[in-house]
Amino acid sequence: MAVPDRIQSPRATLIPFITTEEAATLAYPPNALPGARDVETFYGTMRIPLALTSSPLSWTGKGSSFSIVAFSLGGPISLAFVGAFPETLRSLVLLGPAGLLRELPEGYEDRLLHHPEVAASQDAIREKVRQILGVNTTGPAIDIQSERRQVNPLLRSPSRVEGDFDMGAILQWQFDYHQGHIHSFQDTVRYGPLQGREDLWGKVSDIIAGRTRPDSALHNSKLLVFFGQDDDVVAGKETAEGILKLLPSNHLQVEYLPGGHGFPYPSSKKITSTILSFWNSKRP
Repeated sequence: MAVPDRIQSPRATLIPFITTEEAATLAYPPNALPGARDVETFYGTMRIPLALTSSPLSWTGKGSSFSIVAFSLGGPISLAFVGAFPETLRSLVLLGPAGLLRELPEGYEDRLLHHPEVAASQDAIREKVRQILGVNTTGPAIDIQSERRQVNPLLRSPSRVEGDFDMGAILQWQFDYHQGHIHSFQDTVRYGPLQGREDLWGKVSDIIAGRTRPDSALHNSKLLVFFGQDDDVVAGKETAEGILKLLPSNHLQVEYLPGGHGFPYPSSKKITSTILSFWNSKRP
């Protein structure tokens, strides 16, 4: 079976063809996460703070285990990892985790997303995703001049770590400029572990509750979970109820923060301080 061609990301289709001044105005500039790595995927490059599989650093630092902090779809993905390698984990923190959704968000069950072959065109699928995400129909605002290729302009610029990122603008930027964004979203809806993953949750809950795997640092510990109070993707109270069917309440700490599914960014300071306190006292 032939391996499909990778979709190019803005690192190849946008950044080399704009000026330093234009790059600095992007909602998600190339230096948004200083020290991060751009990891190649079939949907283009993905920027993450640490790539475990390619990092020269030890996964576990100086100790024998490490901690995972995961958001959204990363929740059930991290649960799968923990279930397979529980001896490597020290603690687990989840933010708006999927896997136990009672109902999919509006539009996620649309036929065009699950059966793209019936779509009149790729533009029809793009429009459906646009409606679900709630982004504008306006196209890219930057004039991309394909004949003007230059070295990545922000590689020479100061790192940008500021508290002024607009998450709505970043979502619009992804929709406008990242060719792999639509495909990635569509495949997440079609194949992602959004619902019915009590198997993943149950296996890890057994460890945290002290029912299995005494060799893991997670054994007889606690799980910290954050939810957005107005999250219309992962309903916090419903998901918490689902977790409590698998994990005793004295092994679970739930925090509700203002905002929708993008709550982690505006509440990053509160989340960080809560996680640090949790790490210092995570036994029930």
